[in-house]
Amino acid sequence: ASQVLDVDFFVLDNLQFMISTTNKFSDKFAAQDEAVSLFRKFATDSNCHILLVVHPRKEIPGTPLTIHSVYGGAKATQEADNVLILNNAPQISTAVVQSYAQKNDVPQITTTTATTNKFKSLDLAKNREAGELGSTILMFDAISNSYIDNQSPAAEGSRN
Repeated sequence: ASQVLDVDFFVLDNLQFMISTTNKFSDKFAAQDEAVSLFRKFATDSNCHILLVVHPRKEIPGTPLTIHSVYGGAKATQEADNVLILNNAPQISTAVVQSYAQKNDVPQITTTTATTNKFKSLDLAKNREAGELGSTILMFDAISNSYIDNQSPAAEGSRN
């Protein structure tokens, strides 16, 4: 598909669903590690990017996800060039909430609103190329029915 259709970006959602245990592998973690190796080889050989969705393992409720929260073995994060993590952001500060409301001309947003999954944190937990890590706050926008970065021009455009 990469060469025939001139596609250089693939989204595979989700790894756990795509893998089924076969006779070749005694457990699902070995199957996941093999799949990750094959995807990495394909991406390198085809000069394309693969965004691979891997769900987190079960964590203590309220604990933010980290690079160590990825389900299965460490191979998925070791082979990855970038690791993005989407966290609930229930502890967002009142200052951030009010800043967002003022910037986007949003009617009164309260900290109660902020704790109802209206906000998420998108964290760059690994960045092989540049090394810089960080996060940004996303807010659910009912108009576009999606999460938007309140620092982006799209956030301003969705309110106009």
